[in-house]
Amino acid sequence: SEFPTFNATWVLISTWHEVTFFGGNGQTPVNTFQVVLITDGEISFTIFQYNTITWTTGRHASSGGNLTGLGGI
Repeated sequence: SEFPTFNATWVLISTWHEVTFFGGNGQTPVNTFQVVLITDGEISFTIFQYNTITWTTGRHASSGGNLTGLGGI
């Protein structure tokens, strides 16, 4: 192991469940994903967990978006 002495003392898990993009509604695609923050006070790790991403960004109509959630970055 690369961190044989690592012993987590604090963990935070946040889950975003079935969230849609800005301007979306009950009929638009959703994503579910997690972030896990882990530390021992000296070394920290961040883990992003997701299965399938069905949309990437939401763009408001005033910025030229069509509210598909596929605007990219």
